[in-house]
Formats: sequence, structure tokens, C-alpha cells
Amino acid sequence: MPVSSTVQEIASELLAEDSTEVTWDLGVFESWRNLSQVCVNPRNNENYNDRLGTVAHENNWIRSYSDDTYLWYQELPDIDPRIVPTTSEYFELMKTDSLSESGAPKDKYHFTEDTETWNDYFQRGANVGYGMRLASSTESGEAYRLFVLYSEPQSPAAIASLKRGTEIISINNEAVSGGLSQSMYDSLFPGEVGEENSFEVILRGSDQSQELNITSSEIVITPVQKVSIFDHGGATVGYLLFNQHIASAEKYLVEAIEVFKDSSIDHLILDMRYNGGGYLRIASQLAYMIAGQPAINRVFDRSTFNDKHPFLNPITQERIDDGTFLTTTQGMSLTAGDPLPALDLEKVYVLSTDQTCSASEALINGLRGIDIEVVLIGGATCGKPYGFYGIDNCGTTYLTIQIKGTNAKGFGDFSDGFIPSQTNVPLSASVGGCAAIDSIFGEPLGQRGEPLLSTALHYIDNEACPDSQTIHKKQKTSLRIKSGVGDREQESKWAVKLL
Repeated sequence: MPVSSTVQEIASELLAEDSTEVTWDLGVFESWRNLSQVCVNPRNNENYNDRLGTVAHENNWIRSYSDDTYLWYQELPDIDPRIVPTTSEYFELMKTDSLSESGAPKDKYHFTEDTETWNDYFQRGANVGYGMRLASSTESGEAYRLFVLYSEPQSPAAIASLKRGTEIISINNEAVSGGLSQSMYDSLFPGEVGEENSFEVILRGSDQSQELNITSSEIVITPVQKVSIFDHGGATVGYLLFNQHIASAEKYLVEAIEVFKDSSIDHLILDMRYNGGGYLRIASQLAYMIAGQPAINRVFDRSTFNDKHPFLNPITQERIDDGTFLTTTQGMSLTAGDPLPALDLEKVYVLSTDQTCSASEALINGLRGIDIEVVLIGGATCGKPYGFYGIDNCGTTYLTIQIKGTNAKGFGDFSDGFIPSQTNVPLSASVGGCAAIDSIFGEPLGQRGEPLLSTALHYIDNEACPDSQTIHKKQKTSLRIKSGVGDREQESKWAVKLL
């Protein structure tokens, strides 16, 4: 097909190919279950038994699946599946264009993932790469910069000493300052084990750049990276760095809570600043382990689907019941059915940024719903009171918003994030706590002097936030990651996204 072909010409050719097999009637939808796994590239192995089909067949599945399960299905266009040339383009059309009250897109979380990659990450806690999580700075008129937020233990990045605060200057001799080209992006995120790439970096604490050759490997993710206990003002404080709600987190979290319980901690600081979410069951387990007795038989998260499904879950076909706090292991990485340890705390300090998302926000909301006090330290969270099931079709896992979640009090309106505030308003997105700026040039995560942790410790001592003059004095030379709210957000020089 010539490169110059228009979309209409491509569509005409597709129509000619598919017209005898795929039909389209405006407003008429066949069950998506009847349309699944009819694929351009069928998988025929012990796990899958796909049938041969066309792009139109896959688009037709997307159309019916979206109409049946999408939370805002009434706002979707009904587009002939035969006239859009790729599944990625068709899926992108199957989302609302409406805006939230703040003017942000109502649906910011519409995406797909390769099914094997998705399963490896959430089920096995593994992916391919170097084991470093990155943040990019984007400031109008200034050079693009790329930094390491943290590295996975024993990963190629960790072995190469790419710690928090390391700056990447160039990739395979191509300067980062002009932004990431496709080849640079592919080098940062290799698809195969054994890919070697060259990185010019300035290591944390160094003034000189150096070149490192790093080879990709399979990375086994450590969802809980730090568990610390320290004395502070006569109190025992537990600190937990929790980065992913994946299946393996069940084991790590139970072990951490048992350590805290044995030490009879007085306060818990839960660092979820980079936790983008995952399994709601993990969030429910952790919430119970924090709250203990007051959470038993209480609602953690109440799920609502679109008005086509008031009683039965459209994915599982099970009755829609309130999700209570889980008090036992779920078989995700521990034997199912064992009682979970619990701390019976009335208050928890949560460290947050705009990367604190989804299941992490559900944990905050669930605890507030049963009057466990959450003190939020850092920045406004990402704002995702929604959920979805990752459903495979033809090797692609589709993530489309299907669920609105609320807590025991019926609150779930935080689409612009939970906001640290001097005033705690239980039935709102204002959470008592302190705005603070996440600095990657300060002390390492988990150290007392790290800005968000030091702010939490100040709050423990004083039941109040540090004054702004003290914050400015401590952070005036730091790289500032966007995590503040209100005026504080305007002070933040760097708008950072995770890569």
C-alpha cells in the first residue's frame, strides 16, 4: 500500500476485505464475548486458541466491549469498525472527550499494553530493562533533563551506581538536552534481555560525567524497598517505601507490618509518592493492616459500573457487592486464608506526589471512610477514583475505565487528586497535612532529612506544618519536582513526569 494513501483509501480497501465478514449497523452491538480472539495474528498455543481474522474483527470487539463496559459509554461515538485502519487508532476513539470541573480531561487513563508484558509486571513482578525509574524535567525555554528517581535492588542500574539524583546526559552519544528521539526512547526502554546501550551520566555526588555501558536484563520488581524503624522524640516511627500494588507486594507488606507490630510503633509513615497503583486487593489488605479492628466488616471500596450493570459485574458476571477490608491473605504471593497482622493505628502519614495514583488513592479514601486519620504530606495525588480490568484480546491488554469507586461514606469525587490542606474535610478531596516539594537532590529516600519525610516528622512533633520560610531555607538549592498545590505548585521550577 503506498505511503501516500489516504485514510479513506485505506478504509475502502479494508471494507472490501471485510465486508462479507464484519457488518455494522448504527447502535446495534453484538456481545463482545462472541467477538473475542478473532485476530490478525492468531496465537495458537497452550494458553490461547485464537481464530484468524482482520483488523475489522478486532475493532468490532473493541466497539462492543467499550459500549458494554465503559463507564461513560453514552459519550462514545459509534464508528464503523471497518473504516479505521488500526486497532490502536480505533481504541483511542473509544473514550470520552469531556472535561472535569478543573478543565482536565475526564478520562486520562485510557491505554493498552502488550499482554505478556502486562502479565509479567502485575503477576510476576517482572519486566525487561535496566531497573531504573526516571523523571524528566520540562521547562519552557530550557534544556530537557533526565534524572533517576530510584533503582531496583541488584538491577543493572543499581550495580552501575545509578542512584536517586543521577542525571543522564546522553544516550548512545545522542544528547538528552534536545528531548528524547525514538531511538533514545527505545534504548532507555529495551524490549529484549541482553541489549547494551551507552549512557553518559553524572552520578549523584559527582561533578564529572562518565560513560557507562549497561546491558538490559529481566528485572524482578521489589515493591517495598525500605522498611525502617527509628526513635523520634521518644516515639517509635515506622517508615515504609511502597512503590507498586503488584501481586508480590502481598508478601513484602505482611513482612513489613509484622516488623512494625513486633516493634510496637507509635506512628507509621507510608511513602507512596511514586506508587501509581495496581491491584485493589493489595490496597485493601494494607489498609486493614494499618487500621486493624475498626476496619473489620467495614466497606473499603464500593464499586459502581455504568447503568447497564447495576447488579452484576460486566466482566466477572458476579454480583456487585461492597468491597470490605480484606483481613486475610489472598493467595497473590502468600498462601490464601491466613489472618493478616494489624497495627490498630488511628492515624497514618502518607507521602504523596502527583504520581500517587489509583489503588494508592483508594487506600487513602478507604481509610478516611472509616475515620482513620490520613495526614497527607507532599503534593496533590493524580486523581483517579476510577478502575478497570485488564482484558486481553489478540495479544493486547485493553484498559478502559469501567468502575467508579467510593468509600464507606459514599465519597469518591477526587478526579483532580487528594490535596494536602491545613483543613481536613472528610467528605472532600481536602486532606489534612502539609504541601511539600519532592527533591531528588536532598537526602536519599527514607533518611530523616529527606524533604517529605522531614515534613512528616515535623508534623508528628508539632501537629502543624513547617513554616514556609523554613521550607525555602532547606530547599532553595534543590531540584524541585512538581508535587505542590496552590501557590506552592507555582514555585516548582520543574514539571516532572515518570518515564
